[in-house]
Amino acid sequence: ATKTKLYRLFYEDRETIKPEFSRVDPLHEEYNFDEAVSREVSRRNYRNAIRLLHLRLLKELDSREIISISRDKTNRDYSLEIGDINIRKEFMGLTRIYNQIWYGKYPLTGIDYESLAPQFLRFTQMLHAGYE
Repeated sequence: ATKTKLYRLFYEDRETIKPEFSRVDPLHEEYNFDEAVSREVSRRNYRNAIRLLHLRLLKELDSREIISISRDKTNRDYSLEIGDINIRKEFMGLTRIYNQIWYGKYPLTGIDYESLAPQFLRFTQMLHAGYE
């Protein structure tokens, strides 16, 4: 009897429920980075939170017409577009952090995130201060 019950568990005709999700483009005008970063931090997905902070940085640079954002460009391409040496230097430092974490698949802890995230936020504040 047990064998039959287990068989039914795996092979019984059931309607599978597809997960609900929507594809969200972080570069879309109305994307809420604060909400998305908070969600990733609450899930302890710190690598993705850093990725979102980096994307916000790119979007901020684009909105201030410092760079022109494109999916075909690399971070190096963006750094070459930045005319202001101080902004370029900060951008390159943050990009190095991002590259190590994202492409190096660095296992980021909450403590690591708490020490790195403020650097991205300071950069955004610096842009706001310089362009308002």
